[in-house]
Amino acid sequence: MFFCETDVFPWVAEKGPRIELKGDVPRLGLPAKWNYAGESMVFGDRRTATLKGTTPEKPGETEMTFEFVSAFKGRSVFARERVSVAWD
Repeated sequence: MFFCETDVFPWVAEKGPRIELKGDVPRLGLPAKWNYAGESMVFGDRRTATLKGTTPEKPGETEMTFEFVSAFKGRSVFARERVSVAWD
């Protein structure tokens, strides 16, 4: 997953910004949420996040939703994307 700071809010390590995964994430061995860690981001910075899971034994597909959450205004979702995942 690739993201870039576009001045929506600063990504400050260990201050609450996170990515939440909704859907059949346990089936793929993915975490329900990913807390941002690392160096703080400022306008124009780019980062890549790698989420590692497992492939189920039988072929299939599912849909998941990724929500980018800010902790600076309570729980504020500032970006959301629904993705389809298929495996053989």
